[in-house]
Amino acid sequence: MATALQNVEGNRRLSNKDGAGGVQADHADNVARGVNGGWGGIAYDGSRQRTQLSQIQLTSGQRVRVVIAWNQNPTYEFYAQRPSADLELEIVRPDGSVKVGSYSFDNNFEIVDFAADVTGPHRIRVVRNRLDVAPGYVGWAWYRP
Repeated sequence: MATALQNVEGNRRLSNKDGAGGVQADHADNVARGVNGGWGGIAYDGSRQRTQLSQIQLTSGQRVRVVIAWNQNPTYEFYAQRPSADLELEIVRPDGSVKVGSYSFDNNFEIVDFAADVTGPHRIRVVRNRLDVAPGYVGWAWYRP
């Protein structure tokens, strides 16, 4: 989803026609190799309210797209109605303030697409909002187009 830049409706976020957009395989390959992007994953039990996942060095004006996703236990009682966890994505500026966040509640991913307003290390952070059953793992990816 971090490299899903081709959106039929023109919106950089999610749309009713194509979700996060069409994945560009060459860009996804670059992210996998650490070129203009990166990715990772951690075991996640939700014990902390906020967990730093990674850090990105950005220059003011530079665009970046960041995604987190987490797994879901299919034996969760309300699996068909809602995800077992409501996690949020926040991007934190070098001064500790939140630059941007994604706060949806009805899926198991969050996505942001933004231009940095300051130069320096920006942190990717997951925030636990609701946790009925811990997902087990959280993954992330980011791409600088």
